[in-house]
Amino acid sequence: MNDRRRARRSILPLAVIAIGYIVPPLLSTGLAPSSAFGDGDQLFLGVYAGALVLAVLTDVAARRDAVPGAVSVVIALLAIGAASVPTVPVVCLLIEDRAPVRALGFGAAILAAAAVAALALRRRGWWRWSMLLGAFALAALPFACPVAAGLYNLFPGGAIFLIADLTLIAQLAIGARCARG
Repeated sequence: MNDRRRARRSILPLAVIAIGYIVPPLLSTGLAPSSAFGDGDQLFLGVYAGALVLAVLTDVAARRDAVPGAVSVVIALLAIGAASVPTVPVVCLLIEDRAPVRALGFGAAILAAAAVAALALRRRGWWRWSMLLGAFALAALPFACPVAAGLYNLFPGGAIFLIADLTLIAQLAIGARCARG
């Protein structure tokens, strides 16, 4: 499978993540669209907005049959950063709660995202874009992790978010395996 097709297949999981921001409140209240977040929780919006923007950029580039350009790459890097930001306070709380293994797991996902993003910048074409999408998925992974007490139920999306995120990571792994030979 070529890298463009692999990147195009990531649109659905990204859209599922993005839609997860609005669907759970709709299902639970049956009212007009609203966020599940309170006033102080807008920090988490970056994960959903990043997924939406990456899905749109991927779709537009694939429809034009053009590799995402430099502006798209910068936007992808910003989305990776936005997905990483909510993890920092979680890691701090886990360290305070004397849960270093959990903190290490959350931190490792962010470090892996940074490493994949750095490697992506050394690549060209659709493979670079696929790697950036995988880096976003790694950065968002702690956000969907049920390991931290209360976080799994706090964030909208739950298991569906986790499945979509793991699908993106699996696509990155399959692409890496195919690229090696």
